[in-house]
Amino acid sequence: MAPRTARSLTLWTALAAAAFVYAAVSTTDYVDARTGIPIRFDVTDDMFPPSWRGGKVRASAVRVDAGEVNRSLELVDAAMSKYPAGLLKQNIDAVFIVKEMRFYGLKYGGTNSRDTIYVSNRGVGDGFTDHYILSTFHHELSSILLRNYPGKFDRAAWLAANRDGFTYRSSGMESLKDGTAGTKYSRRFHLDGFLNQYATSSMEEDFNTFAEALFTGDSRFWEAVDRYPRVEKKADVILAFYAALDPGYTEEHFRSLAE
Repeated sequence: MAPRTARSLTLWTALAAAAFVYAAVSTTDYVDARTGIPIRFDVTDDMFPPSWRGGKVRASAVRVDAGEVNRSLELVDAAMSKYPAGLLKQNIDAVFIVKEMRFYGLKYGGTNSRDTIYVSNRGVGDGFTDHYILSTFHHELSSILLRNYPGKFDRAAWLAANRDGFTYRSSGMESLKDGTAGTKYSRRFHLDGFLNQYATSSMEEDFNTFAEALFTGDSRFWEAVDRYPRVEKKADVILAFYAALDPGYTEEHFRSLAE
């Protein structure tokens, strides 16, 4: 079989758009017709892994407003259309959309477990724009893919793109706690190979910021790639990672998303 091309990736989007049908299992649970993956809006005791309940994590969530359900479904569909159905089915069991979730007493915009994506949506008025929600989905899915396919990621090459002596600060959670989770693009960070302040939290968060930029077609990302050598080196690494998952994930394909 001939390798998939950027054109075949566009076909995923077309097929997904044509199949934008969700079977309502209940008033709070839908199933994506293309993949069979549940898109859930319910808040239940078992929505989070057992280890997240109680203790220091103290996971909790609030049900999303009814007026945000349709927009959330459309955005999840748009995000999922960027991936082959098989890749999604192999790595995701469910997507939860909630109004708010907390862990360790902190509000989270998104997170992921072994096989589940969680996304917050408090409405555009509170900053949960279409771009924010799409970025969050891609950000969280990239963590799952990175965990599931570590052999396809050149960790050494990624770390070599950082300036000498750099050490990631700790984790995304610690950045949220100490107020160093800024997501604004900045030349200050680009010079050192990062897209924003949050990316300096951990290698995973660094990877996540590149993934969300690729899949949302952020033109600022490609401007940084073309101007800053350290950012370009990391872009080469993440492009190789996604191309190893599907050959249609080429630089040409991802650049076309920004047009």
